[in-house]
Amino acid sequence: GMAIQFGVSVVLVVVAVSGLGGFWGFAAVLWLLLACQGFIGANAQALALAGYGHMVGTAAAVLGALQSAVAGSVSPLVGVFGGDTLAMAAVISAGLLVGLVVLVTATPTFKAPRRNPPRDLRELLDDA
Repeated sequence: GMAIQFGVSVVLVVVAVSGLGGFWGFAAVLWLLLACQGFIGANAQALALAGYGHMVGTAAAVLGALQSAVAGSVSPLVGVFGGDTLAMAAVISAGLLVGLVVLVTATPTFKAPRRNPPRDLRELLDDA
């Protein structure tokens, strides 16, 4: 998911640099990028909150505060880098690259050894 979104962000940078398609070309790629975010964001939040059922309200509040803090601190970079489409595309792409590196290097899902899926329902229930 995030690798695909990062790939789309690279295309967004290319469109911003080349001007390919003008406004509508940029808008179409940006729409595709944001469509990816709709899938990734919701699933990432669900996975992040999965282990905190006993205090899911507090965990959701902390997650929302962190998202707002990161957005508020990163979005001014677009203005610092010129405030144009290239600056926006570059900041988005850099943010996704950082997120992808964190995902691959710091999450248990990528560090844990791969398990074989259960062969049948009985084996699945035995693991539970």
